[in-house]
Amino acid sequence: MLSYVQFGWLIDDLWEVGMIRTRADRRREGLAKALLSQSSEELLERGIVPAYSVRATSVASLRTARAVGYREAFRVLGCSARVH
Repeated sequence: MLSYVQFGWLIDDLWEVGMIRTRADRRREGLAKALLSQSSEELLERGIVPAYSVRATSVASLRTARAVGYREAFRVLGCSARVH
């Protein structure tokens, strides 16, 4: 496998798209961009709105999302809680 993307249902017809991984020796060939573009188009054709989820520190992933046409909608601060 050269590259893959994961989807997750969020709410109604909004699906989270993210976790794109490309084999280290095949990066910078445009595989992630092509995969994200094709996957997003397929979702839209099915009436599903894709929402790309990425960490703000993941520069390559942000660049890929922007190249495909995604725009920033919001930022979420991730927190974890511990119960004693």
